[in-house]
Amino acid sequence: MIDKLKKRWERLKSIKSRKDLFIVIEEIEDLFKRLFSSVEIKSGWVNLLIAVPRVTFGVFLLFDVWRIKIGMPVNELATLMPDQFVMPDWLSWIDETMLNRLERIEYWVEGGMMITGFNTRLIALSLVWTAADGLFTSTTLGVWSVPLMPLFIVVCTYSVILGSGKIGIDYIIAKWFSKKKRQNNKNRTKGQSQ
Repeated sequence: MIDKLKKRWERLKSIKSRKDLFIVIEEIEDLFKRLFSSVEIKSGWVNLLIAVPRVTFGVFLLFDVWRIKIGMPVNELATLMPDQFVMPDWLSWIDETMLNRLERIEYWVEGGMMITGFNTRLIALSLVWTAADGLFTSTTLGVWSVPLMPLFIVVCTYSVILGSGKIGIDYIIAKWFSKKKRQNNKNRTKGQSQ
């Protein structure tokens, strides 16, 4: 891993012309394409089978009641005493209510991104991290969270590996990147032939 980073750094330092810059930009574009692209699964039924649990748990993240049933933390910041918050003077306008609202917005955004299949891998990775932390550090797990928490972790784990499938915004973005790349290659070959 360190060798790859060193190679990338050396590659960035070796940019001397416009052509080199375009090559580096294409490498960065390929990196983003791999990040957003899903594993190509041809079957529509398999894509639907992958999407249904992802969307279901995305909906669960939108509501406090279902987050509790999954075993995800709800109002984690509300349990802290205000005197435990050591805020610099320039952050004195932040209070506990605002932090709770920001936490709720975070789960709404994560749930919405899981539902739509946008940036699925990164969101699923953060949710696996949070769920695993809650599983190992929580002293009380609800009756519902015993079967749902491992299932949620499995769904998030395969979402990290497979991405959103064909039913998601990531697939549309990956298609757009590949279409743009084909157009650029076509224009480049046309320009070289003239």
